[in-house]
Order: sequence, then C-alpha cells, then structure tokens
Amino acid sequence: MTFTENSEYAMQNEKRNTNTGRMLKDVLVQAQSEGRTTFGIYECAQLLNTAPDDVTLCASFQWETMEM
Repeated sequence: MTFTENSEYAMQNEKRNTNTGRMLKDVLVQAQSEGRTTFGIYECAQLLNTAPDDVTLCASFQWETMEM
C-alpha cells in the first residue's frame, strides 16, 4: 500500500467514524426527546435488574480531561 492509498483509506475511515458518531448522537437525542432513555449508573443498573428485555443499548462514556 502506498502513502497515497494509505492516506485515502485513513480519510475514508475518519469520515465513516464521524458519520457513525453523528448517527449515534441523532438517535440518542431523539430517544431522549421521546423519554426512552435512562441516565446514571444506579438507574441503569436498576433497569437492567428489573426489566432487562426492555434494554436495547447500554453505553458508558469516559470523558477525556485536558491536562495543563
């Protein structure tokens, strides 16, 4: 694979990742506006314990902090 091919491949992957992230954001925003989301570790664990069949996606995010 040449540098040009590698660069094009990397750009395609970056675009795909950006589109995937944007789609996930759109889906989560819509679900939140319809009241179909649960936030918080305790609340999510409680829902998973009581109604696991009602859960279709469980996401845990780690926020990056900037070090100075």
